Amino acid sequence: MAADAGWERRIAENAERYRALQERVEGLAITEASGDGLVEVTVSASGQLTGLVLRDRWEPPPMPAIAAQIMECVRRAQARIPDLLGQAMFETVGATDPSTHLLLDEARRRFGEPEVETGPDPDEIRIEPEPEAELEPPRPRVPVEPKRAPQQVRRPGGAAENEDDWDERPFLEEL
Repeated sequence: MAADAGWERRIAENAERYRALQERVEGLAITEASGDGLVEVTVSASGQLTGLVLRDRWEPPPMPAIAAQIMECVRRAQARIPDLLGQAMFETVGATDPSTHLLLDEARRRFGEPEVETGPDPDEIRIEPEPEAELEPPRPRVPVEPKRAPQQVRRPGGAAENEDDWDERPFLEEL
């Protein structure tokens, strides 16, 4: 009986640790911002975008630049998920739990490793202006004469051209 009590106690402790891990992961939110502060994104532990803030600017950048900043911030936030998830797992269920390493490997596979910055700042996105398209020279304006009322032209037989000569008989008569 004493062995059973120890086993049940360990199961209850493990269950409590996993409950604590679940609560911590559910509350996990990672926020990243662009270098100029124009874009701020928040993602959940599952990598879903849960928040997006775009700050007003006197002269905002072109939309493609804003879209690129959003995507870059999302990628950077998602790349932080494995480390934060690992920290939460090590602090709640411990490093010896086999599921810890499996879940971390899956998170790394899914979200990748954080990129080591080499070269220009990824927040400083430069969009080269597109070459000016050759514009057609403006066409000369042709004055438009006002429409005149149609003149009555008489056909041979007396009916005017714009008058209806239908006598309201059916088009197809039964044979």
